[in-house]
Amino acid sequence: MEAASELIARHQRDLLRVAHALLGDAQAAQDAAQEAFMAMCRERERLAGNAHKHRGVGGWLCTVVRNHCLDQLRARAYRRHLDAQEVDPPADPADPAHPLAVAEGADRVWAAVRALPPLERAAVTLRYRDGLSYQDIAGRLDKTATHVGVLLHTAINRLREHGGLACLVPGGAA
Repeated sequence: MEAASELIARHQRDLLRVAHALLGDAQAAQDAAQEAFMAMCRERERLAGNAHKHRGVGGWLCTVVRNHCLDQLRARAYRRHLDAQEVDPPADPADPAHPLAVAEGADRVWAAVRALPPLERAAVTLRYRDGLSYQDIAGRLDKTATHVGVLLHTAINRLREHGGLACLVPGGAA
């Protein structure tokens, strides 16, 4: 039991960070991290027996969290499809010279980030909100650093194309 507590203490923060980056919701991130730890408890004998084959419990837990989050996102998308609800278009960009306008602009950027596909959203969030390196992001998302760069490049271009960054530039031009 003590070993499980130590693993939770060691990995919980990273798992919450990955889950929040993917889901954009603190409570859902807590649920995802808890699901990973429950999976670890269920698989403890198999994990202990194959320890030499795995790159570590932390990477395995991150993979479980990522897969759980992607499942949750698919379920959300399916429910939205069934409910036939549409997202409101973003408001017109405000004057960036005013501090409140800057804060509202940042809110609009993060709202646009939340609309990105899950892996792009996670990469952007981990890089620009949490300040992680490409290598750290790669480890958390189970991708290569090069793939993280591609995800970030694609996400930024997508944000530019859809006006998600327009509120950061005077006059609204991206």
